[in-house]
Amino acid sequence: MTRGTWSASEPGAAALSADSAAILVPLSAALYLLAATLDLTLRDADSIIVLSPQHGVLLALLMVTRPERWWLIAAAVVPAHLAASWSTGLPLWQLAWQGAFSFILATGISTALRALLGERSPFDDLQDFSLYVLTAVVAGPALLTMLAPGVVLALLGGTVNLAIADWQAETIASSLAILTWGSWMYLGLLPQPGWLHQRSPAQYAEALLIAAALYGCFHLTFVSDAEHHAALYLLFIPLLWLSVRFGVRAAAMAVTLIATGAATLERIPHSVRIRDAPELATLDLQIFLMVMALSAVMIAIVVDERRRVARAASESDARYRAIVDSRTDDITALRRTELALRQNDELLRKNLAEANRTLERFARLAMVGQITASIAHEMNQPLGAIRYNTEAGLLFLSRERYDKDELQEIFDDIRRDNRRASELVSRLRELLHDHELRLDPVDLNDVIADVVKLLRVESRQRHVQLETQCTELPTVLGDYGRLQQVLLNLILNAMDAMSTLPEAHRRIAIRTTHTGAARIQVEVVDRGSGIDPATLPKIFDSFFTSKAQGMGLGLAIARSIVEAHGGRIWAKNNSDGAGATLSFEIDSLGSKAMLPADRTDRYGARLN
Repeated sequence: MTRGTWSASEPGAAALSADSAAILVPLSAALYLLAATLDLTLRDADSIIVLSPQHGVLLALLMVTRPERWWLIAAAVVPAHLAASWSTGLPLWQLAWQGAFSFILATGISTALRALLGERSPFDDLQDFSLYVLTAVVAGPALLTMLAPGVVLALLGGTVNLAIADWQAETIASSLAILTWGSWMYLGLLPQPGWLHQRSPAQYAEALLIAAALYGCFHLTFVSDAEHHAALYLLFIPLLWLSVRFGVRAAAMAVTLIATGAATLERIPHSVRIRDAPELATLDLQIFLMVMALSAVMIAIVVDERRRVARAASESDARYRAIVDSRTDDITALRRTELALRQNDELLRKNLAEANRTLERFARLAMVGQITASIAHEMNQPLGAIRYNTEAGLLFLSRERYDKDELQEIFDDIRRDNRRASELVSRLRELLHDHELRLDPVDLNDVIADVVKLLRVESRQRHVQLETQCTELPTVLGDYGRLQQVLLNLILNAMDAMSTLPEAHRRIAIRTTHTGAARIQVEVVDRGSGIDPATLPKIFDSFFTSKAQGMGLGLAIARSIVEAHGGRIWAKNNSDGAGATLSFEIDSLGSKAMLPADRTDRYGARLN
């Protein structure tokens, strides 16, 4: 091996060669200095942390380097950290503590990833990427940021509330940096010879077109002073295009640049500036950027995985044809090849079924991304109320005498707001949780109420009035999260159908009724322009859409979920000529409807 080159023990794994210190030290110092300087630039006058790039960069360097050479990275990072932070005027011991904390955070996460993944790249398939997200983006920052200087000093000073606030800020900023900067730097440091030369002139032109579309949406959302709410959702379209066409490296680079630019410009979705409501606005921005990054990278990983499967199948087919064309007399070899091809084909149906299940997960992620602002708003209300009541309670306790009844009222308010936040998290967890179909007793009226709460801010921003007309119903055998997804798809589809109507006419009615002794029917009625009779039989088909930016997945997945529950779904135009009604019905619990043990949904996924 030549000096200063990369080596890989397995496909997707990389490590610096044993004699490459001449590259490792200056590379680590330069990248960390750039990231740490950027971190100081991204902090506003109130020191609100949006993104901590140095944590992501340092983690990427450790992930591509063998553990026995990590001391070289530490030797490079220390002077780089001091050089970047010297202008802050902090004491030397505090600067050293900050540098040590960054290295402890990165080494702890990198060690955990090596124990879970070995030499595998976390970006080769969705399962390994899920481990990466849970370990590096969620658990690692949440646990290790308790060692951050601000958190420890606040605890030692007895200001618990300040310590909690600093811990939350450090955790989310580190998680966002690892998801963006960490992913991009890691993929950029992996060797991939000929990556640029493999692109055709047409692909370069397509990449420039996507970049222009991303910049236009970014400018409308985060730069322009005008109100361009639609640009927030349009941003996902060029990102999806980029992920599908150019893979996970390009997707990671794009979301990193968008996240860094958004943090620099101090903007959040819907043209609200961070300085107007610093803490809540920062959380809004971070939630939006994390959902965007997760969606783009996960889609790119699945597309890359499907391409590898298709390429393997094509290569197997080419080998088979070569054997046949050579007219070999070795019948035994032909039989072995045929058996291998059959096994490869079986692995390809399996992978296709998994990919289609993944497609359903992405539809849920895209749907949650569409209502990100609503989710952030709903979460901020109870969290803000808890904080204010906690401060009031501490003020009461600081007095020599205080009214126990008033203190009890404060605790009751905190408990109520905590329950509100917990219920929102539970609703989102049911919606996003990835599991095979699970049948439990479910009250459809409760599902409708939760969905209406999730869409409360979205409907207000679109000026759509949601009306529920629910009768008392028996429970049904169903999967709560999947039924939430069905209703969200139907209601969002109805909102889109009325986007061109005057605001006073935008009304959606959600109704539940009995149909016979054992069937329950749910209707979503809009007052839009209706459905073209020529396309009415096709609206539940996969990838069929009448929207310019639609993917044709929402109604198809809704149909798959309803049919998996033993029910049916249909659409019709309203008899008065105004709008359409989308309905579905399933059996109640009393009908004792059971699914066969080997039943699969229309995407090939087994249902339990």
